[in-house]
Amino acid sequence: MDKVLASIFLILFVFLIMAPIILWINNRFNQDSKEIDCLSQENSIKLKIKKNLLKMLNQWIQENNLNHDQVAIKLAVNLNVVSDIVNQRVGKFTVDCLIDLVLRSGKSLKWVITTKDE
Repeated sequence: MDKVLASIFLILFVFLIMAPIILWINNRFNQDSKEIDCLSQENSIKLKIKKNLLKMLNQWIQENNLNHDQVAIKLAVNLNVVSDIVNQRVGKFTVDCLIDLVLRSGKSLKWVITTKDE
């Protein structure tokens, strides 16, 4: 009787607790290239802007040979945000937030906006 209860508990544990955790980990850390293809044109443009802004921040960090603590102080953010910048975690930032960070780094931005016909 005890073995039956133990096996039922094990099965329930695996399917009810471990399976959702494994699925979450899989979805969280595996990026599907098909997702990027499905983005609308507007979201694709926003993604490119975010990537460029993160690239600017990384270049600034490398040009000035800054460590994480120095970056956190200069940008007035915590170390988790610095890690997100260094690891290029685009999804962690809004365009607005990245613009603020780039401006805090002392860089300037120039925007060129065109119509779709051009």
